[in-house]
Amino acid sequence: MTTSTTQPVYSAVSATHSLSTGKPKVGEAKEWMKSGWTLYKKAPVKLTLITMLFVLVPAVFQALPAPFSVTFSKWLGPLLMALVWPIMHNIAKDNKFSFKHNATWAKWGRLALWSLSGIVFMALHFAFAGLLIEGEQLTSLLAGQAVDVAPWRVGSTFAFMTLVQMPFMFVGAQILIANKSILRAVKDSVSSIVPAYKPMALLTLIAMLIAFLAPYTAVLSALLLGPILTCCLFSAYKQLIK
Repeated sequence: MTTSTTQPVYSAVSATHSLSTGKPKVGEAKEWMKSGWTLYKKAPVKLTLITMLFVLVPAVFQALPAPFSVTFSKWLGPLLMALVWPIMHNIAKDNKFSFKHNATWAKWGRLALWSLSGIVFMALHFAFAGLLIEGEQLTSLLAGQAVDVAPWRVGSTFAFMTLVQMPFMFVGAQILIANKSILRAVKDSVSSIVPAYKPMALLTLIAMLIAFLAPYTAVLSALLLGPILTCCLFSAYKQLIK
């Protein structure tokens, strides 16, 4: 590809930013989705496959004997998914599907520590699930066993976790791309998303719907639509995080 093909992603984001006054408006979510779709079309197969891999690998570990397998998978998940941000950054900037991001041991160390938050989110997930799923079934799920639970109950827990995690969506990108400390990355992620609650609320609702539908679609909703939504979130990141 020529460098001219990089323009749609950045031009859409830049135009949105230049028109913004005060808090971002709901309509800006449309621009994020438009530029996100443009980015996704640059490498649709690769982005989808790499996202599938990063989702399925932790799932394989979770299926191993409990309890350490579940805990390890919840740590590994955020670590792997954070790698999608440098990939999107390189596609948007240089039309290259690459993990390259000036990697340093310090970055990997900070990312590994931040990924421990996945265990905290897991605890919140099971606490909320306890309100919808019976105790014995929840214990079986925690042990990594297959349980016959109504899809809407499982989907509701996934949607809830999507809502809880959204304010921290940009932390991984801040660590790997912007080379910020964990505290600074968390602060900048939350402080950028909260003022933009109107357009971010729309993307959050879409993400929650995708998560809710996961049990009904054998996780295909997340595997197929997740990469596209992530590209849209990357567009939001480029505008909101300075």
